[in-house]
Amino acid sequence: MPMGEHLTLELPQLGAMRATVMWSLSGRLGVQFDTPITVDNYLDLLDSLESTPEGPRLI
Repeated sequence: MPMGEHLTLELPQLGAMRATVMWSLSGRLGVQFDTPITVDNYLDLLDSLESTPEGPRLI
């Protein structure tokens, strides 16, 4: 995925979040969200991923 590409990611507990690709390497990428995620929301997200039996869904 090219740097600068705009995405919408569906995150547990947070819903649809717009982001921009900041780096891409070997099928992995890093994004910067258009709206920062608060610490409380981030902790909720981590809790929901830990409680999912099959782990986070990777696409």
